[in-house]
Formats: sequence, C-alpha cells, structure tokens
Amino acid sequence: MRTEIDLTDSASLPEGGLKTFPTLEGGPEVLLARHQGQVHAYAPNCPHYGAPLEKGQLLNGRIICPWHHACFRVADGTLCEPPALDDLPTYAAREAEGRIYVQVPANQPASIDKPEATPTAEVGGTPPPTPAPAEDVRTFVLIGGGAAGEFAAQALRQQGFAGRVVLVSAEAEVPYDRTKLSKAYLAGKAKPATMPLREKSFYAAQRIELLTNTRATGLDLNKQEISLQGQPPLHYDQLLLAPGSTPNLLPKLPGHDLAGVLPLRTQADADQLLAATKAVKKVVIIGSSFIGMEAASSLITE
Repeated sequence: MRTEIDLTDSASLPEGGLKTFPTLEGGPEVLLARHQGQVHAYAPNCPHYGAPLEKGQLLNGRIICPWHHACFRVADGTLCEPPALDDLPTYAAREAEGRIYVQVPANQPASIDKPEATPTAEVGGTPPPTPAPAEDVRTFVLIGGGAAGEFAAQALRQQGFAGRVVLVSAEAEVPYDRTKLSKAYLAGKAKPATMPLREKSFYAAQRIELLTNTRATGLDLNKQEISLQGQPPLHYDQLLLAPGSTPNLLPKLPGHDLAGVLPLRTQADADQLLAATKAVKKVVIIGSSFIGMEAASSLITE
C-alpha cells in the first residue's frame, strides 16, 4: 500500500536537481530528480551498495552513483550500467499548485552502506519476475561464473527468453562479488555468506541451472557442443563465452612454485592467503595495481 504525501515545494527542486527529502514521522526518505521539467521520485540509495544517490550526478538522462558509477535511467529507474544488478525503485510523483506529491511505500527498502554487505536486492533493487514454464526447447549456455555471466543469465530472463539457461563455472561458489576479495574479504570484514551476487534461491526461481566446479575443456562449433571436465558434452543453441581472465603467475621467476607464493583471483585464492598470513609478520606483494594496493591495506587491517 502506497500513500501519497505532500513532500516539498516545487521551488526546492530546480531543473537538473537531485536531492533526498525526508518524509513525516520517520517515514522513508525519497530521492527527487527534475529532468526536462519533469519530477521523478525514487528510493534514495543505489541498489548496489547503498550509496546516497543525491551525492551522484544527473547527466544525459541518467542518475550516476557517486561510489561505483552505476547508472539508472531517469525516466523509470532502469539500470543502464553496472556494477549494480537491479533497477532503482521508483515512486509515482506529481506537481500541483507549487507542491510535489509522491506515493511512498509503507516500508522503505533497507539501506546497506557497508562494504561487507551483500549487494543488490537487499537495498531495494528489483530482480526479474519469475519466468513461467514455456515450451521453448532452446538451450543458452554461458561459460563463466563471474559478474558478466550472472548478469547475462539474468538479462536473458528479463528479456523474455524462456528456454533452458545453463551457467557453467569452474569455481565452487555461486557467482560472487570478486571486487571484495582484495578489500573487505581479505581484511576479514566480509564473511563468505556476504559474497554471492545472488542467493541460490534466485537461480532456482529464475530456472537458471548452475554448474559449479565444472570446467569447460573444449568447443565443437559444428556439433554445437561444449566439452566439460568429468561430464558429458553439453549441447547449446546459443553460447556466451565470459570466462574472465587469469592472473600472471610469473613462471619465469625462480621460486614461483614454492609454498607460500600465491595469486589472488578467486575466493579460494583469498582463503589460502588468509590462512597463510595468520602466523607471519611479513608479506611481499608483487604488483602495485589497485588489487596489489588494496591487498596490502587489507592484510594490514586483518
């Protein structure tokens, strides 16, 4: 049930304005934007990690998150750019006699603004509707269990694909937020339960088959089959390859294969690093990129 409230006067929201307004009696906050003379209302926080969107930008018909630059369409809150996975919740708004009125839900979407939090729907994002069973016999296979593979599977359902969707990942975990590995996870702030981009129930509801711990070993274009390690070949009608990248293990350096020389790419890598650094006083990091610097900062914190 949504109740229309008299939120603010029209003069408080100039053209191009992006501002959060409180509601009465401790009700939910509302983000207002004025674009091309039209007033729009939304939940105030980004559905990725809960950033306050009023501190972002309204540019070229998009609301841009101030933290990670996820973009949402002003007209309807539709997600335009990652890393968010969900649309921005919108509320009906109108202007009359110099006032702005908004239909606000009884319960505000939770605001999660901590890096150890689970992203997406917990801050009010809207996942795809559950697809109805269909007679579509096509199979769409996605190789790669990272953010790209997860979002592609989700997008197929959002766009109405009713056939079989199979997501193949060499890792043991369901698709997770890899960017947290060198930050909150390595610092001990993010627990394994907070890492998945989506809960397992999401994939079940969307009829997305997850083949984890499954490595693709070959591709036959003529037969339209994927060879899988330890499993029968998997036929596809359409195929998306999103396997991600692999770290440079510096094989030319003497000692690269010694115990304690570890990469950081997967959650399993991070778990090994955490176990290996518990009883040591010195850690050497090769690589001064963002990941190297974040890992150094996180290990010091941990």
